[in-house]
Amino acid sequence: MKKRKKHILEAGLELYNTLGITNVSQRTISDFLKISPGNLTYHYKKKEDIYRVLYFEFVGQVQEKTRLFLNGKRDLKSFANLIEEWFFYIYKYRFIFLDFSTIIRTDPTIKENYLALVEVRKSIFLKTVNELINQKSMRPQEVPHEYELLYKRLHIVSDFFLNANVMDRKIEKLNHTEHKELFFYALFPYLTTKGKKEFLKLFAL
Repeated sequence: MKKRKKHILEAGLELYNTLGITNVSQRTISDFLKISPGNLTYHYKKKEDIYRVLYFEFVGQVQEKTRLFLNGKRDLKSFANLIEEWFFYIYKYRFIFLDFSTIIRTDPTIKENYLALVEVRKSIFLKTVNELINQKSMRPQEVPHEYELLYKRLHIVSDFFLNANVMDRKIEKLNHTEHKELFFYALFPYLTTKGKKEFLKLFAL
């Protein structure tokens, strides 16, 4: 039974990523797997049940990477590695972000979790900024709420870059590494001379 559910989730992820959740039905998934609709609904009654499991699978993987970051050395390099991993998982589960409006409008459980996750990420970002300020890699803020507003801008870059880029290129051509660079280039003006030297080494510039 566990093997069948795993196959269903894998098929759902592939189909949601390539076709979008509005274009995927239970029939689409059962036909893709060559199983009966009844076999599918035995495990997952609705397609919403499938993408809800996938969403929390995504959250779990990101949280584990974040836990490792928080328990390790929090410098510019490790922060860059965390962000690259974050973008990797956003791309792996890209349907969540491409169909974000539809999902949060129809699934209050995901919406509530996502909003809580945004606040956790904000807290981690601001703590990391303070660490980097203490390490002399970032400058202290010069105006009130400067880094809170920076987080808001970076959050938009992080979670909605797929929608911004899918308009002018095929989804399979998107590169999570280039979006790590987009994220960190936005940080560059806030770095000290020491931080900029670390940045240039990090991106081999």
